Amino acid sequence: MLVDLVKKIPNSKLQEMALVLILVLVSSPMVVMILNALPIETDYVFYVWATIPYLVGDIGWLLGLLFLVRLISSCNYSFVKKIQIFLPLILLAIFAIWCFICDYNSEFRFVALTCYLSMQDGFFMYFAYGGIILLGLLLSSDKKKLSVLANVFLAVSAVMAIIVLLNNDLTELLCRTEYTNSVGYESVFFNSNHYGYYLVFNVLISAFMFANIKEGKFKFLYLALYALFTVTLVFNNTFGSYLAIFLTLIFAVVWINLWLLLIMFLGYILSLVLCFSFLTKSYLLLC
Repeated sequence: MLVDLVKKIPNSKLQEMALVLILVLVSSPMVVMILNALPIETDYVFYVWATIPYLVGDIGWLLGLLFLVRLISSCNYSFVKKIQIFLPLILLAIFAIWCFICDYNSEFRFVALTCYLSMQDGFFMYFAYGGIILLGLLLSSDKKKLSVLANVFLAVSAVMAIIVLLNNDLTELLCRTEYTNSVGYESVFFNSNHYGYYLVFNVLISAFMFANIKEGKFKFLYLALYALFTVTLVFNNTFGSYLAIFLTLIFAVVWINLWLLLIMFLGYILSLVLCFSFLTKSYLLLC
C-alpha cells in the first residue's frame, strides 16, 4: 500500500522540492550577511545558520527515501543486482551507523553528537549532510535544474568573494570578522579553513561550467568567476584547498582525456592568477 502511494508521486515534484531546498541552503550565506548587518548577537546568527542545513538535510532524507523506494520498487533486477546497484549507499549507511556507535561511546558524547556551535562537525550535522546528498541524487538526472542550482551557487559565492576582497569596513560589517586577519580571509564562516573548503567548490564548479557552456559570452563570465574565486582562495590561504583542487585537476586529466587541453588552459590561468595574487598580497603586507 505504501509503495503504491509513493509511486503516485511524480518524480518532477520530488525534484522541484529538492531544488528549492538546496537553493535555500546555498543562499544561506546571504541570509547570514543580512543578519550580521543588523544589531543581532553573533550566537543567534550562528543558531539561525546552523538550523538551515539541519532542516534541509532532514527533509532531504524524507524526499530521498521516497525516491529510493520508487527506484527500488521499479527495478526489475534480481536481489543480487539491486545490492550491486545500491552498494555505495549501503556502504554509506554502514559507515554512518559505525560513526554513531563511536560517537555515542565517546568520552565527550555530547560534543561528538552535537558539536561545538562554531564548528558544526558533530554526528547529527553529518547525518543532515546525508539528506543533502540524497537531494543531489534526486536532481542528478535533470541537467536544467542542476544548471540553475550551479548558477545560483556561483552568484552567491561571487558576492561573498567580492565583499571579502574589498577588505574594508563593509567586509567587517557583513562578515563580522577583522578584515586585517593575517590567518586567512574567512567571510561569514568565522573560520578560514571552512571558507577555503567552500571556495574549492566555487573554483571547480566555475571551471566545469566554463567547460560545458557553449555560448561565448557566458564562457567569459565563468572564466572571470574562476579567476575571482582563485584570487580569493589565495588570500584565504588554506593549504588543504590548494591540495584538493590540484588533485581534482589531476583526476580530470587522467580520467577525462577530452578535457586535457581545457585543464592545461585553466591551469595556466590558475598559475598566472596565483603569481599575481601572491605578489599583491606581499605588497599589501609590506605596506
